[in-house]
Amino acid sequence: ADYKLISARFIRPLHFSASKDPVLHNEIWEDMNRITDIYFRHESMWELNLYARLLHIFASFGRQTLSQSNPFPGQGRIAVQKGYDHFTKLLTYLENNIQHCLSLEEAAEFTGYSKFHFSRLFKEYIGSTYYEYIQSLRIRTAKELLATDISVTEVAYQTGFNDLASFSRAFKNNTGITPTKYRSLTIRER
Repeated sequence: ADYKLISARFIRPLHFSASKDPVLHNEIWEDMNRITDIYFRHESMWELNLYARLLHIFASFGRQTLSQSNPFPGQGRIAVQKGYDHFTKLLTYLENNIQHCLSLEEAAEFTGYSKFHFSRLFKEYIGSTYYEYIQSLRIRTAKELLATDISVTEVAYQTGFNDLASFSRAFKNNTGITPTKYRSLTIRER
């Protein structure tokens, strides 16, 4: 659940620097150096240690970014956690129901906010609009499905696109290549 709180912010590249975020930069720098050491030395339990360091990076990032931008200002800790819980449930629902994503109005109702309040909170919380998030979730899921034997048309339908043309256009706008080209590149890498 905690990872879902921050993973949605990875839609776009994130930039932080030693001058802008010295504490976060230092923590992640140290973890990355330690990851490199562990990887090349193959210490016992090295894979588990790498995983633990990656989780620490995500936790550091989440702690820093969520403390910098509280989309629920002026509310007590319980209300803030309740807000995060609503959004986490929504993100989980969307991932599990990508073929039938909720409209903005339905998503707002799902979280218990008005449409306009939800839109503002979602943008603050996730870092993108609701529809940008849905589009990136669909494309990310499509990339996973294109690595299988499912037809491109079926991938389009399973990711919530109504037709192959709109899927291809959205995919190319997001990745710079067509779904078919992406699939051929993926197959070559295997």
